Amino acid sequence: QTWHELAPVIAGLPVPVVMDHMAGILADQTGRDAAYRAVLRLLDGGRCWVKLSGYRASVAGYPYRDVTSLARRLAAHAAERCVWGTDWPHPNMHRHMPDDGELLDLLAGWIPDEARRRRILVDNPARLYGFDLPDGR
Repeated sequence: QTWHELAPVIAGLPVPVVMDHMAGILADQTGRDAAYRAVLRLLDGGRCWVKLSGYRASVAGYPYRDVTSLARRLAAHAAERCVWGTDWPHPNMHRHMPDDGELLDLLAGWIPDEARRRRILVDNPARLYGFDLPDGR
């Protein structure tokens, strides 16, 4: 099934939902793609989140630079509902094994603003998973 078919079911769930691996959207999919638009609508609903993770969305492969546009579009649309992850320990990898440090470096390129990166790396996961932050937030 595809996102536009699953979206009504997911939107009706009483719990937060995290769409892993850039919601399965590939780097070469455009903003006009039905699955991409369905993901944006789910993010707009306020209970869905998307995990920004660099390599599985890549069509070109290492060093995954083709994912930049997709990551930036998702973060621009709903930075308050984006979290980040490496997908460690990288199951089912049959090509280049990702380097987690390089994956974090990609995030810095996608989200150059330090405050927005902190939101994605710290504040959003704390809110999503109910973590207490050291500064009391």
